[in-house]
Amino acid sequence: MKPSERRALEAEKRARAEAEARERELTREREDSYAYAQAPIEEPDSSPQNDTSTPRAEEVKYKRKEGFFQSHVRLITFIITTALVVFVLGPLGIDMLVAARNDKTVQNKEDMSMSAVYSVHDSAELIEWKHFSKFNYTDYSGDYKTGNYRIREYPIKGSSLMLKVGGPEIKNRPDYVYLIDYETGEYIDVLLDDPREFVKSKEQE
Repeated sequence: MKPSERRALEAEKRARAEAEARERELTREREDSYAYAQAPIEEPDSSPQNDTSTPRAEEVKYKRKEGFFQSHVRLITFIITTALVVFVLGPLGIDMLVAARNDKTVQNKEDMSMSAVYSVHDSAELIEWKHFSKFNYTDYSGDYKTGNYRIREYPIKGSSLMLKVGGPEIKNRPDYVYLIDYETGEYIDVLLDDPREFVKSKEQE
């Protein structure tokens, strides 16, 4: 057989095989189409469903996520309160926070008079702790970083003001003598400023 005849015969076989493959594919598609047409159509079930695996949208409870402020209410309240004490009362607020637990009241003596406060100012250079020994007081002394520090508050008779005296126990002389109005947070150091002017300004308010 000539080569050309062999090639023609092989080409004819390939063409016949491809035709048979296409015929089988068409037959399979016709069978699938027929089976689909004969299959029963399922109607959607309109009856109430008891399936609890997937909750309906209206049954899903909305849970609100708490923000930072809602979850830290106590902390924020504490910070605000501390800031108010420190910034409104100034250095007095710090003393109050530190010494509040160590208070001790002496009430078997007499309350300080306003004239005694004036005398403290007039004799500022000579004032020592012994000049306050006969008056009632509340003691806020404690052991601080600088050592034992004496802090006492003396109520002033017939007034809402308070005299606050502080200084190291190793010294006979106090470091400061504050005349304080706790209602407004205003104060002066009696050793430096005349309390008469301070009291006069309070009376005019």
